[in-house]
Amino acid sequence: MKSALKPVITVLKYISDFLDMICRKVCLVIGIVMVVDLFLGVFTRFVLNSPLNWTEEIARFCMLWFAFIGGSVEMKKGNLINFSFIVDKLKPNVKRAAEIIDLCLVLVFLIVFLYVGVDAMKIFALGKASVTRINLAWTAAGIYAGSVIMVVHGVYQLLTKLTGEPIVTEESTITEMEGQEG
Repeated sequence: MKSALKPVITVLKYISDFLDMICRKVCLVIGIVMVVDLFLGVFTRFVLNSPLNWTEEIARFCMLWFAFIGGSVEMKKGNLINFSFIVDKLKPNVKRAAEIIDLCLVLVFLIVFLYVGVDAMKIFALGKASVTRINLAWTAAGIYAGSVIMVVHGVYQLLTKLTGEPIVTEESTITEMEGQEG
């Protein structure tokens, strides 16, 4: 099974790494837009005493995108939804089994979330934001996109755990490099 999954894991790792790189850049842009938007909102409201109506809406939309796209970045790093304070105390075989169960539960949740999200997207597509008139499907698309990317990361991590291969993350690479220097 190990050798049969190797090409699949290699392709999934490439896709996962590529999506992670894009998500990090998207989060940077969204973060900048959100900071500028909030600064503009506070400045116009409290300094100019003439608030812009749209700044709160834009900040809310950015926050939704940032939370789910940023969540996918954290999932890639292995920092999302885990019980490390319990799992780290387990014996290696039990620890691996617990990590596999954890990944399976996360994937089941995400798949159900995406399945239900299809109907939600249809409902969102009917509405528009009250001030900016942006179609609400655009705001919901960030939730959906982040969840799909989390599934890709989760499947890669699950297959890697099942085969016993080490999951290579940015942090594990940095740790290895620091160990070689010392």
